[in-house]
Amino acid sequence: MPLYAFALFSWLNASPLAASAAPTRDLNETALQIRAYLGSIDTPISPEQWRALGAQAIPQLETIATNLKELPTQRAKAMEGLAAFGSSVDQPTAQFLLRIANDDSQVFTVRRTALYAYGEVAKKEQLLSTVKPLMEHSTDHRLRFQAAQLLVRHAPSDACDSIKVQSTHEKAEVHHRWHQLTRECEAR
Repeated sequence: MPLYAFALFSWLNASPLAASAAPTRDLNETALQIRAYLGSIDTPISPEQWRALGAQAIPQLETIATNLKELPTQRAKAMEGLAAFGSSVDQPTAQFLLRIANDDSQVFTVRRTALYAYGEVAKKEQLLSTVKPLMEHSTDHRLRFQAAQLLVRHAPSDACDSIKVQSTHEKAEVHHRWHQLTRECEAR
């Protein structure tokens, strides 16, 4: 192939026109790719990889995340996939993640990941009112701490006082972690 033809071919394939003409994934192909991502053990899946599946992946990821027959690790990965879609995820999906985070019958890994994903997709102005009850009332001390960390990360100006108060209710053996989190909150 002459050099000018190769250059023209390369330019055409890199143009926005070529990108807009790219075929979209069908649902089966998306489902297969999701299963491949969920089955990966040592390879992290980046948010960009999840988003590349397109919005059609969201209902499939929700189905996997709620299916109690799925392995908890795969359910958690499905929620990580939902988190990658960020604020483009609709509010019913955000509420679904919050319900899972609040559900004491779920295993910790699933609840922790649901809480993380909720922090990524929820409206920031809602975080304190929706996550604070979990921080204050969860029966799992690890989840209470995860909720506090989420608030420090996403709503520090609103959450510092609540985190200070909650730290006084925690057991002595975890006070140092809460104290460190309180300092981090005040530094933001």
